[in-house]
Amino acid sequence: MSMSKSSKMLQYINYRMRVTIQDGRQLIGKFMAFDRHMNLVLGDCEEFRKLPPTKGSKEDREDRRTLGLVLLRGEEVISLTVEGPPPPDESRVKATGANAAPGPGIGRAAGRGVSTWVCSGPAGACWTGERRWWTGSWDDAAPDFKAPNFLPSAAAAGSGTGGEASWRFPA
Repeated sequence: MSMSKSSKMLQYINYRMRVTIQDGRQLIGKFMAFDRHMNLVLGDCEEFRKLPPTKGSKEDREDRRTLGLVLLRGEEVISLTVEGPPPPDESRVKATGANAAPGPGIGRAAGRGVSTWVCSGPAGACWTGERRWWTGSWDDAAPDFKAPNFLPSAAAAGSGTGGEASWRFPA
């Protein structure tokens, strides 16, 4: 099975790459993107260029310059070489790291069909999470529904109607 050029290039996305361009400079950076013209995007890029030796020495000097994010025209590219693998995914490192402390609570599904109750509406009206307002009493709720930690106000508690008129937070 043959691979296309784009799929060969795709396998190196996020790798640290060394790009040699026509004037002899070399750019090293994170390979982020390319297109059909071989235009390249390099992140955290550094430029290295060779300088002629000074009058007193015979050694070539190398100048290093930090560039950051670079868009490199494909006409200028002579070669691409891999400098290093992509860095480990930070989200996975944080989740599986030895220093990661477990969080409070329990993970539960919050997708379709799970209604959430938010009681911040006008005088006892609650949002059920199903695109409708519920203004009935807690007695009208589903039998398995556990009401939030609200206490009926003194006026509603004395009315004998189940306290559907108003609620207050515990002190």
